[in-house]
Amino acid sequence: MNPTALLIRLFIAHLIADFLLQTKEKIRQRKARTWRSPWLYAHSLLHAVLIYLATSHWDQFYWILPAAFATHLVIDGVKAGFDDNALAFSLDQLAHVIILVVLWGILSSLTPGAIAQAIYEIWNSSKILLVVAGYIFILWPTGYFIGKLTSRLCAQIPSADRAGLDEAGFWIGCLERLFVYSFVLIDQLAAISILIGVKSIYRLGAIRASERRKEAEYILIGTLISFATAMAAGYIVRSLI
Repeated sequence: MNPTALLIRLFIAHLIADFLLQTKEKIRQRKARTWRSPWLYAHSLLHAVLIYLATSHWDQFYWILPAAFATHLVIDGVKAGFDDNALAFSLDQLAHVIILVVLWGILSSLTPGAIAQAIYEIWNSSKILLVVAGYIFILWPTGYFIGKLTSRLCAQIPSADRAGLDEAGFWIGCLERLFVYSFVLIDQLAAISILIGVKSIYRLGAIRASERRKEAEYILIGTLISFATAMAAGYIVRSLI
């Protein structure tokens, strides 16, 4: 059996059960009633059945189905007791992914030694470490640096003109640098021009009025610095790997 195909099938089964076959009403019911929710148990059983079918190890029914059911039940039951925010969602999905990877490792006959060796090779791969270091650099450190660099320009904009969500500009900058850096690494420079066009339409198009020229110039300067930093980091990492 192809281990890669098995892993992909497990992820597809999880996505179908956890997202396609769940309605918002069922999720609200599960959160409101937690362990007393019938849907919690029905959903866990449905998830387990799909995982079992995706394994193709149908002769091992005696442990795959109950193991998938129990682990999913515990994870979703615990999550139902917490606030429904991005952190809880991320931790919930991370726990599910870990269970899938463990199940995949068992069915693929991967030994702990083989897994440890793979982790060791990744940890000691200079190419992977350079790419990861580049991502970290162009996200938060660069975002804070651009904020400090343009703080004097921001101070010239009247507070009444600073419309928008709190910290939205910071996160928009992080996302655009993430895309630009990734596009440079995979040598898809044409996609960067599309990204610039989209941002110009939705960002600068909203402040075309002459009385908001300072805000437009401030955003343009920040955008150019952001793009230039991400592209420079991308080219440096590409040249090193």
